[in-house]
Amino acid sequence: MSLSPQTIRIQRRLSEWTQRGRKHWDLYRWVFDPFVLSDAIKLVIRNGGTAGPDGMQVSELKGREWEIAMQLSRDIRSGAYQPGAVRRVYIPKADGRERPLGILWDGLRSPTPSTPFTVSASPF
Repeated sequence: MSLSPQTIRIQRRLSEWTQRGRKHWDLYRWVFDPFVLSDAIKLVIRNGGTAGPDGMQVSELKGREWEIAMQLSRDIRSGAYQPGAVRRVYIPKADGRERPLGILWDGLRSPTPSTPFTVSASPF
């Protein structure tokens, strides 16, 4: 999947600023850009995510990426977005013990807000 030109521009800008030593106190401004969110939703679809507690399937997102990205952007910026429960999973460590990991999940909307961090931060 290729990213939108707007997302690529944001990645390049963040990468250049990082190389110059700039601190990124304003990542939310970039991460919740509708183009980045739309690319994140497309990644969730491509990865074939599983249905969440609400029962929503990945197939229900197809063709509605931009609509969902715009709504999610508005919800996050206005403070209306409330993440759901955290699913606890345990990851095995090299010494045989397990490390707990919390995965934010309230359906297909939850992985989407965390995916833009990956999309926008991937160059650095």
